[in-house]
Amino acid sequence: DVAIDGADNVDPDFNLVKGGGGALLREKMVELAADKFIVIVDESKMCDGLGPGFPIPVEITPFCHEHTIRAIAALPSCAGCKPVLR
Repeated sequence: DVAIDGADNVDPDFNLVKGGGGALLREKMVELAADKFIVIVDESKMCDGLGPGFPIPVEITPFCHEHTIRAIAALPSCAGCKPVLR
């Protein structure tokens, strides 16, 4: 099977952000179940680097979520960012 999807942001090294709309886990499961995963983007999704211009989705489980949020907030690369549970 082939899964085809878009990305929310793509940097010059083709690292990409997916799941910005809140379906991160579902998108991962579809990708893992497919034999081939194709991502289609246009120039509007290209960016200089992943991060400040677009929220990076991180899916966490309800168990111990407060600790995970604090750990993410403490990452040096997240300085000035505020993790939000939605």
